[in-house]
Amino acid sequence: MPKTRNSLQLTRNETIERLQAAKSYLGNKDRLAFMRTDSIYLPHNYRPEDEQSWYSAPRLSELELHSLSECTMTFVGHNWKADSRFMASNAIEFTDWAFRKGASIGEAIVIIFYPWKEKRKTTKTATLWLGTWHHAPLIAWIGGMVADQNVAVDALPKYLDLIH
Repeated sequence: MPKTRNSLQLTRNETIERLQAAKSYLGNKDRLAFMRTDSIYLPHNYRPEDEQSWYSAPRLSELELHSLSECTMTFVGHNWKADSRFMASNAIEFTDWAFRKGASIGEAIVIIFYPWKEKRKTTKTATLWLGTWHHAPLIAWIGGMVADQNVAVDALPKYLDLIH
């Protein structure tokens, strides 16, 4: 008998793939430090088990997108090495450490990108919204450590077949 899927949780492999897609999109040559925010953003009236969600699920509101951008700005210039909430690792280790079986749909993760040789330098700061079964992951990001730039919010290209 096939296992039923938890409609409110991404699988471990889906979580890993979405974290790896963020790395591929923004900084494949960088190392990453991850932090679980415990913030979950779900579009208003989104019902994951509803068949209609495959083609007309509601999108995140402007307020929720703004919250992702604000979260990113909060960590620009942050000393992540001194913050025990961050784990400098790869997507597999972070997922096993933070989520075990997989993340909740709509969960947000802060990601710090830094070069291989200089852990003190930050190349990018981002907040990844993991999306849902029907929504592409979105990444709110800013390059460098300058807090007066605009935060870009992009859908990850690997998931463009999902609602974004």
